[in-house]
Amino acid sequence: MKLYYKRILIIKIGAIGDAVMSLSMLNEIDKKYPGAEITWICGKTIAPLLKSVERINKIIVVDDTELLTGSFVARFKVLSRVWFLIAFKKFDLVISAYKHRGYELLALTAIKKDFRSFSLKDRKNQMITGRYHSSEYARLINEIDDWQIPEPVLPKVNLTTNSKIDNIIDKSDHPRIILVPAGAQNLINGGLQRRWPIEYYHSLAKQLITTYKECSLILAGSKDDLWAYENFKNLPVINLLGMTTLIDLIYLYNRCDLLITHDTGLFHLAKLSSIKTIILFGPVNPIERVGNHKNINWIWKGAELPCSPCYDGKSFADCNNNICMKNISVEAVMAKIAEVMK
Repeated sequence: MKLYYKRILIIKIGAIGDAVMSLSMLNEIDKKYPGAEITWICGKTIAPLLKSVERINKIIVVDDTELLTGSFVARFKVLSRVWFLIAFKKFDLVISAYKHRGYELLALTAIKKDFRSFSLKDRKNQMITGRYHSSEYARLINEIDDWQIPEPVLPKVNLTTNSKIDNIIDKSDHPRIILVPAGAQNLINGGLQRRWPIEYYHSLAKQLITTYKECSLILAGSKDDLWAYENFKNLPVINLLGMTTLIDLIYLYNRCDLLITHDTGLFHLAKLSSIKTIILFGPVNPIERVGNHKNINWIWKGAELPCSPCYDGKSFADCNNNICMKNISVEAVMAKIAEVMK
């Protein structure tokens, strides 16, 4: 029997990858609670992405940096603003897409009929280790934990013509390949252990230019990744580091042939596009990040090590020598590229 909830509040601040995977909740809401009005509390980083998904009726944007890493006073200011915006508003269902109980504070002043979050005790609402996280987010809505678990469905993102990207992209038939050589740093749990060494990316870029004559090689990333360009200055690459929004990147992905990166938020954006993708994994189980996505291929050398995966859903091991990533050779990546590109 379908339940007809009228108002649903979702709390999911970020990061980019988690936000993309959590979008699977929208399809499940439409199946179980058709016509529900959806309000989403999110961070500034992912707000542009959520605003491009028309199924979300209202978005409340918070300063995620202040909320997660700011002083007590700064955090209280962020909370106070949210409390004011939702004070005494009635929600039939409130979803906190976290294990940490602290995020529930954001809905403190709302009137809640039903509340769900990831539980450490109740299996029905647990994020099960080794399962695709997008499926687990969907289970917060459908509450299914048997053979009937459906494949997660992500919504379409509304994209308009982007002349800035169109003017950059080579209109010829030569391969268009994107590298995301930095990223992977989370406000809370770090995650730099996920990076493939920058010198490996440089070697890969040189081999790509030699192998795929006249290919367009594009560097993508945020403003925090500008440092990476120093390693490619001697190569004929298109540098878009720090020059694109999340929506720009999805548009760019749709117009390119291949994305190569490690486990970053920008890799997850590729799930909202048609681009073929090769992801390099080390400290994280790729099944939890990829699922059965047909356009995503991966290399995971961590499977050969007793220490991998070392991510427990909250933090990474205190490792200063991520051999799980260093053991992925440039030659292995080139072989995978040849397999995907043919």
